[in-house]
Amino acid sequence: MLVSRAVPRLLHFLGRIGELVSLRILHFRLRLYYTKTWAMRSYFWLFPPCKRTWCALLHFRGVMMPAQNIWRRTLEGLDAFEAREDDVFVVTFPKAGTHAILPLLVDLLWSNPRDEKAMREFTNSTAHGHYPMFLEFGHPFFKALDQVQPGNPRIFQTHLPLHLFPKDAIQKGCKIIYLTRDPRACTVSALHFCRNKKRKLYEPSVEELVDSEWNEDLQIFGGWHCHVGQWVRFLETRESSLVLSYEDLAGDPLQAATSLRKYLDITMAEGDLEAVVS
Repeated sequence: MLVSRAVPRLLHFLGRIGELVSLRILHFRLRLYYTKTWAMRSYFWLFPPCKRTWCALLHFRGVMMPAQNIWRRTLEGLDAFEAREDDVFVVTFPKAGTHAILPLLVDLLWSNPRDEKAMREFTNSTAHGHYPMFLEFGHPFFKALDQVQPGNPRIFQTHLPLHLFPKDAIQKGCKIIYLTRDPRACTVSALHFCRNKKRKLYEPSVEELVDSEWNEDLQIFGGWHCHVGQWVRFLETRESSLVLSYEDLAGDPLQAATSLRKYLDITMAEGDLEAVVS
């Protein structure tokens, strides 16, 4: 009797030890890949991409993506993503101004001063494999997409094309803000991004980068025209959606903030709105 009780407990204990060891090994692998150039180069040598770029590439359901921060299991987990009706999603093509609109949204939606410290720590997290707000970024073992954020509603960012976007978020009518930008500016921004990246496998020339941005066989996230076209056409069919341009956001941030406030149904005095923008 004593043995029959002890054996399951021992097996459970050994299982927990095994899980912890596996997670520690995984965390070590992540730290190695994220912080050591030679580890990136080894991965690049073992799994050469179809184009010369600063990182390895991942193919998922017909879409090419940078493999440094995106894991297949994270993408597969989006099918089971549970949205809330008050969730807000910011959708952009890479280098279209995702990080320019996020602080504005955070200040508009998470205005409780008590949450400010937690909010900043959450949004600025640099933990390996974390990326709390990006749907597709971060290792699934270290990231829970339905986690409680410091403020409510939750805010998510994504570069995903329409067919990979969580279906539950669409069915529940979540707020979706699409930020677009002149494709030429996106290409120039991508060039600066590659050049300024401290740890990279390869720095493409201007010609190589332009070719990779505009060649249909080499474009990430489906390419600018397909990404923008599909999302804008889809959002035009919804009762509630908002499409902004990076140029309008940069040129007249107060007007952009006003559009966001109205779309998100936020009650705020004009003076408070100007304080948010300033």
